[in-house]
Amino acid sequence: MTLRSLEGKVVLLDLFGTWCPPCRRSIPILVGMYQRFHGKDLEMVGLAYENTGDEAQDRKLVAGLREEFKIPYRLAIGPRIVWDEIKAKAHAEEEIPTILLLDRQGVVRDMFQGLDPGEETVLAQRIEKLLAEPVVPVPRSD
Repeated sequence: MTLRSLEGKVVLLDLFGTWCPPCRRSIPILVGMYQRFHGKDLEMVGLAYENTGDEAQDRKLVAGLREEFKIPYRLAIGPRIVWDEIKAKAHAEEEIPTILLLDRQGVVRDMFQGLDPGEETVLAQRIEKLLAEPVVPVPRSD
């Protein structure tokens, strides 16, 4: 999966860690967003940053989190370089969870650093706004 493969869709990208208490608190909110907007041109992806140094252990931790919270959206484990590139592109601080909203052209349009109960209304409004924008074909450079 690449961001290019998601062009034409609104994307919610959650940068998180299984070990991060604020990340764990935000997951039920994100699961609710998925249930609300699933099938409405919103793609959600959780990108985990795990620091065990053991790929098999990282996969086990992420699988356990998926099971614990019944996460229905895509989860991936990103190497540190991917995190650094995404954060640089979004001008994000080194804080997780960082939730990015990308428009249909792949442009970062909104960012939440940390997400607490009660903020789901603002997040939902921002998602609805992006979903309401017209689909504009993205010119290919390849």
